[in-house]
Amino acid sequence: MDEARQVELFTDTVGGRLSRAACPAATATLLELHHRPGAGVSGLYELSDGTSVRYLVATSEDLPAGSGTPLPGDDVDLVWWEHPADPKLPGLATASVPETVERIWGRGSPLEHLETVTYRPLRRAVLRARLGGETLYLKVLRRDADQLAARHRLLLEAGVPAPPVVGPVTDEVVALATVPGSPLAQALRDSPTLPLPAAAILNLVDAFPVDLLEMSSRHAWTDRIDAYADAAAVAVPAAAARIAATVARIHAVTGAVERGPLAPTHGDLYEANLFVEAGRISGVIDVDGAGPGYLVDDLACFVAHVSVLPTIDEGYAHTAAFADAYLRAFGDELEERGISRAGLLARTAAVVLTLVAGARDETLADWEATALARIRLAEGYAAQAWGLLRVTRPFDE
Repeated sequence: MDEARQVELFTDTVGGRLSRAACPAATATLLELHHRPGAGVSGLYELSDGTSVRYLVATSEDLPAGSGTPLPGDDVDLVWWEHPADPKLPGLATASVPETVERIWGRGSPLEHLETVTYRPLRRAVLRARLGGETLYLKVLRRDADQLAARHRLLLEAGVPAPPVVGPVTDEVVALATVPGSPLAQALRDSPTLPLPAAAILNLVDAFPVDLLEMSSRHAWTDRIDAYADAAAVAVPAAAARIAATVARIHAVTGAVERGPLAPTHGDLYEANLFVEAGRISGVIDVDGAGPGYLVDDLACFVAHVSVLPTIDEGYAHTAAFADAYLRAFGDELEERGISRAGLLARTAAVVLTLVAGARDETLADWEATALARIRLAEGYAAQAWGLLRVTRPFDE
């Protein structure tokens, strides 16, 4: 069954099937829908019978035999489990039990608070724990938690302000301290002028240590654009032709220009992962993908995320000018390094397209308008890239 139909089922009948299977007296409410292009769909549901609440997850992804519980129904094969028994995140139970968290990471301090910050079924989770007045973030991974801890140590040794690792890596869970300052996202919203110069971001990435080149690599967002474009078309079927045309232009440009040399990169660089204080970068978080990559991809990721901020909240309306300023400054610097501005534009368009499906939120009446606004942004960047390429390398479209 195609993924578009799977998405429909998760917003339509899966909740009722879960109720009948787990607690017939309960009502199921879809809290989050996660569509991973090419892999399947997962949904997080709240089940309430009026006196108690349970959280269940159902997925159409392929899992090893014996994982979870089959969910009856002949339209699509599903498996479900009760949170936190995620089949691919065994450490989620470790990080979700207060007594365990206090014992492993408390260092003698009592646990005062524990909450889930984010949970992507079968992928990762982050929980926030307060122990003895100190806040820690518990990152739950499928694998390679030791390698994540090593990334943090390498960055800190190079003077990059990543969060220090606290305590032992246990059950693929890494505990991290907080970084000073506030998220750049907040500074972008609050400031009428650019709160962080482009040079500060370039200097940050340039400071990433060469030892990161020995780490495992992760595909850049542009490398997965076809799968994300399919997800965008599933979310907004009426725009499928526009999405396909934009992807064709992205491929035409990225296939015609050089990407630059392999370099140490963040892998998911955007405003929520940077913290600022007194006009400087005071912290960089979510370095799970730090490793070999290309500067142009880090910069495109950053510009794309800043450019979609106005689609998230009207308080960011003025940040469209910030995105343009970063794009110009990054393009100038890349050209100084022999890397095409057209490539930056095309890769920015690609990252924006990866954010289209994420706009889908059945609890919001205007989510489709948000998705369409992001499609228009991607079209604009792709058109600029294509036009620039045609000026520098004329040929017929």
